[in-house]
Amino acid sequence: MDISRLLNTPTRPRITTNLPPVPLIPRTPTRKRQPRATETTRTNRIRIKTALDWASPRTVRKKYKDEYGYTLQQILDARRQPLTPRKKGNVGRKPTIPAEKVAKLKEWLLSNPAHRHVSFYHLPTYAPDLGLQEYGFEAIRTAFKSIGYGRRVAKRKGFSDDPDVMRQRVEFAREGLTWTRERLFLQCFSDEVWAYGGAFTQSYVTVLIDGDPEAILKDRYLLECL
Repeated sequence: MDISRLLNTPTRPRITTNLPPVPLIPRTPTRKRQPRATETTRTNRIRIKTALDWASPRTVRKKYKDEYGYTLQQILDARRQPLTPRKKGNVGRKPTIPAEKVAKLKEWLLSNPAHRHVSFYHLPTYAPDLGLQEYGFEAIRTAFKSIGYGRRVAKRKGFSDDPDVMRQRVEFAREGLTWTRERLFLQCFSDEVWAYGGAFTQSYVTVLIDGDPEAILKDRYLLECL
């Protein structure tokens, strides 16, 4: 091959065109979104349930698909769910304690040192005069928090503040008034005496947690809060 001839051969001019660029075709074909099925009314659900008495769900769908546009899932839901949707319960914001009851709550708390140890769970039962039977734990805790009070671990350990446990202890103490010396001697070495307190026993009290630091410190170290 003549190399000089190959090098001196003129190249052909490049032909340019003004044609538009070729559009890119996606490799995966796009699916056309199906129209959303219309929501069934109570009348439609009655019609579906009536038809299901003599036919299967797929047969009902084939028969009424063109006329009403029912889907198979709508037919299955109509068979399983009630005709009228049930109203959702326990929704929305819970009722809050009004300001008048909150003021009485603070007055009740400071009226007796023993009230400091009453749990928020047992407060509606322990003090029915406050009218808190329709309010839950969160509402009572929020009411106390609005006036600056909250539950904290007591400095000293104590008995349970459950009203049932307190009642049983009172009955047990009244029964002890009639004991003989021998019965009292046996009780002194029982678990009932030595179980008082303990390494894992905690008692909670309602104390001031918001406001003046000096007032908080003074309230925290009151005799009834220890």
